[in-house]
Amino acid sequence: MTDPSSERTLTKIIDCARKLIEKGIHIEGIGISLPGLVDSETGNALFIPRFKRRDWAVAEEVRVATGLPVRVDNDANAMALAALWFGRP
Repeated sequence: MTDPSSERTLTKIIDCARKLIEKGIHIEGIGISLPGLVDSETGNALFIPRFKRRDWAVAEEVRVATGLPVRVDNDANAMALAALWFGRP
């Protein structure tokens, strides 16, 4: 379950990526889906009701912390892409 705090959730994402990198696991990038209004071109969350956040540069924060490329999109868009790429379960 996602933590109701955007800061703790972001910290968990960054910590998980760092642990994988420390183990020598190759990561090409990080994809984050958020339940709200997202500008996928900039990686900014425009409004995320669950976190009560506006104008959040989430992709930049994760990129700076991990050194990895980061893509952010709306959760519904991410689900549609997953269905397209991987098919129905």
